[in-house]
Amino acid sequence: IGYTVYRNHQQQLYLKREKRIAEASAEYKSRFLADISHEIRTPMNVIIGLSKLMQDSPLNPSQSKFVQTIQKSSKNLLRIINDLLDHSKLEAGKFELVLQDFNMCELVNELRSNFQYKAEQKELGFELKCGADIPDLLVGDPVRLNQVLTNLVSNAFKFTETGTVEVKVQMKVEEANHALLHFEVADTGI
Repeated sequence: IGYTVYRNHQQQLYLKREKRIAEASAEYKSRFLADISHEIRTPMNVIIGLSKLMQDSPLNPSQSKFVQTIQKSSKNLLRIINDLLDHSKLEAGKFELVLQDFNMCELVNELRSNFQYKAEQKELGFELKCGADIPDLLVGDPVRLNQVLTNLVSNAFKFTETGTVEVKVQMKVEEANHALLHFEVADTGI
């Protein structure tokens, strides 16, 4: 019986040590993601700023299109970096939604500028429909909503070789201070 108690005690010590190692590893990973996200954000903002300055200078149509693509791609990359930072915040229990006024149809139309090049490149139709009954101003977290829609639309383009990708936003229920919207991303891919 003494040996069994000794083995149980050793097993408990081993499990406690492994738990500390796992917690330290998770903390290191979260800190690393947060640090690297912040470090990458600075040069990305420089690229976005310089491409904006370049866009405002005299360019031929081809150069202008290239600069627009740089801007869109940089903004998308910045969103991915922000997703990494959000992921580390989630793991640390520090993630919060940011509520602010925004226009839903403008947010949906931003998807057009972000994905029109991809649609043209793959020769796909790209349709965006925002319900006429959706209020001009809503309160919510447009950045998170944009992240979700961007991920869904990105996957739709990834798996669609012919046909169309369609995004629809419709009012489902509208009450005095609340609106319930229905989002649909449809494609003709697998």
